[in-house]
Amino acid sequence: MTENGLVYSRRFDGNGGGAELDWDGIAAHRTGDGLLWVHLVHGHEQAHRWLFQESGVEELTATALVADETRPRLRVDGESLFMILRGVNLNPGRDPDDMVSLRMLLQPDRI
Repeated sequence: MTENGLVYSRRFDGNGGGAELDWDGIAAHRTGDGLLWVHLVHGHEQAHRWLFQESGVEELTATALVADETRPRLRVDGESLFMILRGVNLNPGRDPDDMVSLRMLLQPDRI
């Protein structure tokens, strides 16, 4: 799915099942439908558009999720947890000192 800015998205029903979703499925998802997991392609225009215009994520958090330069951090805001972790780059042909980042926003009904 990466050609459209979406690596992976799934709705989990809380009973061990779920369904893979595309952009239309994400747009149709409502609180109470189950846990929504959305994994985006960093730097992709459609992923940025969803994050800033459709997701409901506050602008400061959305900006931090797509920033080119990151630093490890953790922020708790009500029931939301935002974190950036960094680790050694083990991708083939890459310099291990060139750190990779994992950026996550965890909320009661979505990751």
